[in-house]
Amino acid sequence: MVFNNQAISYRITLNTEENIFIVFDANNENISAQGSTIEEAKNKLNQLVKE
Repeated sequence: MVFNNQAISYRITLNTEENIFIVFDANNENISAQGSTIEEAKNKLNQLVKE
């Protein structure tokens, strides 16, 4: 499922072994960020996309 934020489109997965969320840029699979919450991962992804 692809979610749209004002700045980016992204996909979310949950690594159940490590209990972390992984957010991927929907336009570029090579850009991703991890966090203990969806919001944390999404904010990290936003920072990566802005760079």
